Amino acid sequence: MIAPGSVVWVDIADSIGREQCGRCPWIVISSRLFLHSATSLVTAVPCTTRYRPWAHRVAVAGDVALSSETFAATEQVRTLNREGIVGEAGIVDDACLTEITRWVRAWIDEPA
Repeated sequence: MIAPGSVVWVDIADSIGREQCGRCPWIVISSRLFLHSATSLVTAVPCTTRYRPWAHRVAVAGDVALSSETFAATEQVRTLNREGIVGEAGIVDDACLTEITRWVRAWIDEPA
């Protein structure tokens, strides 16, 4: 069952520029209300194994079955069709999800 913090495998055929494509893990950031209401959609951030010294790239931590160190790309929020989800890889811990959503909020709501 998909929940906030779920790590899901998504297969995306096309991309433009630096967008993620192909089969890769994404972290669900949708609220439980969104997941219940929009049953065919999920909002998530993609994961990458490429380290960048950027504060907004969050190291993935939790009960996650990924083969190498992985980072959440919080600057690439996307709403996806759930039909593109091809598997699950676990769930991030609460501290990781809090850090990811903190950065996502920073991108859309600058502090006063």
